[in-house]
Amino acid sequence: MVGKFKLPPFIATLGTMTIGRGIAQLANNNYNTDNIGSAGAAQAFKDILYYGKTAGIFNGVWIALIIWAIFFYILSFTRSGRHIYAIGSNVDAARLSGVNVFAATTKAYMVSSFCAFVTGLVTLAQSGMGDMSAGMSYEMYAVAAAVIGGISTLGGSGLLVGVIAGASVWAILQSGLTFAKVPVAYRNIVIGILVVACVLFDVIRRNGTHRPKAKS
Repeated sequence: MVGKFKLPPFIATLGTMTIGRGIAQLANNNYNTDNIGSAGAAQAFKDILYYGKTAGIFNGVWIALIIWAIFFYILSFTRSGRHIYAIGSNVDAARLSGVNVFAATTKAYMVSSFCAFVTGLVTLAQSGMGDMSAGMSYEMYAVAAAVIGGISTLGGSGLLVGVIAGASVWAILQSGLTFAKVPVAYRNIVIGILVVACVLFDVIRRNGTHRPKAKS
């Protein structure tokens, strides 16, 4: 839909997310699954993906670091990574440069889907059950971590290192507001203002960078 029919990415992803959630609700009759158990294979599943430790660090952290390292390398040192940045910066220029825009876009969304799948498994391991409300507002959390970390919503700019920093800032802010016993409504307002401010700053910066200089 995005690569072939040029549907706006936000509409395509939000629409298909809603469709997927509806299919899951139909398949499970809108009920949460039972507890997956605490013995044998179920416990091993939870330990491998969340509760277990390797070298003193929780496995969930290792999973995040490994995925981050793989895609940091891909984006920074491979042709596919350069193509993704080129498409995000200027899709028409990328196409004229010989980039297969449809293939690169499709690969990017497939990778995004895989990461969402891994997140779902980790969430399942954490809660020990299939919760029909799991993942609600995660798209907002992802946007917040990205824009706080300097990823441009206009495309073609940003590093994965910034995502780690952005996610850390967001998590610290959330935890700090929670420990300060700030009501949920005010926490949402603060996070929303922060996200909008970061995006607005990026838009202003990009417009200033691309504005043609007046000739003397």
